[in-house]
Amino acid sequence: MTQSLGGSDKVLQVNVTQQEAAQFDAIWANSHGTADCCNMVNFRICLLGPPACSWNKSAAAVLVRHLASEFRYSDDDYEGRKVLETAIMTHIRTLHGQYSQQNLTEAERESKRKKDVKESRKVTVSWSFLWESRRNLTFDVPELEGQRAALDSLGIDTMSSDKELQDLSTGQVIYQIKPPAWRALFLTNWLCFFDKVYWHKRFSNAIGANRGNTPRVHVPGSGFSTSKAFPSCLPRNTYRPEWLASQTPADVSMNVQPLPKMPDFYKHDEAYVA
Repeated sequence: MTQSLGGSDKVLQVNVTQQEAAQFDAIWANSHGTADCCNMVNFRICLLGPPACSWNKSAAAVLVRHLASEFRYSDDDYEGRKVLETAIMTHIRTLHGQYSQQNLTEAERESKRKKDVKESRKVTVSWSFLWESRRNLTFDVPELEGQRAALDSLGIDTMSSDKELQDLSTGQVIYQIKPPAWRALFLTNWLCFFDKVYWHKRFSNAIGANRGNTPRVHVPGSGFSTSKAFPSCLPRNTYRPEWLASQTPADVSMNVQPLPKMPDFYKHDEAYVA
């Protein structure tokens, strides 16, 4: 597509006005999605409207026909043409995003960055993601295999929340760990060791895990998460003694329902930790 648009230095030039795109909407609708907005001699995409506007859908169809002919697709190869169309529309969305980004002010870029980080964190820093990533390590790292049952006993709801901060000295985004108020300190340290192993493996690529976003820097924070939720039926030593003492005897008996202590259950191999 870059070549069709005149080269890399021209892909973000505005070649279709909003008026042209709006006029073509009616043409596209009346043709039931078959009209051509351009040809390969004058190939153009619209950067000012929505990425999936009528003009861009038509431009994608023009390019699909050209590529299908060039690479000698058979007339009944609908699947191959659909793959081409999807790839072209994806590239158009990418160019549309790049065009929008280059016209933002510095303040608007920072606002968009924060919004994108927030959306990303809904997935990558969710409690379920933290638990699953730690559990996956027990399959990838033989020394952690024996910790899988202990991690399973905790479940997703025992994971920490964190708060985004900015390291003023380096500009790097870091995340301050906010453990739940109920959780014992030794258990937080036990869980954090999984994250240290994950960091090491990501940077060394020892388990082929260097794909995806850059690993997030987590640092211990002061205080606890504001969440009042707590899991029930865990060994008594996993609950923070001060928190347990703050509950009424009835709440401890009926809601917390702590099980007998298991001091050696949540414990990493000392030789591996060293």
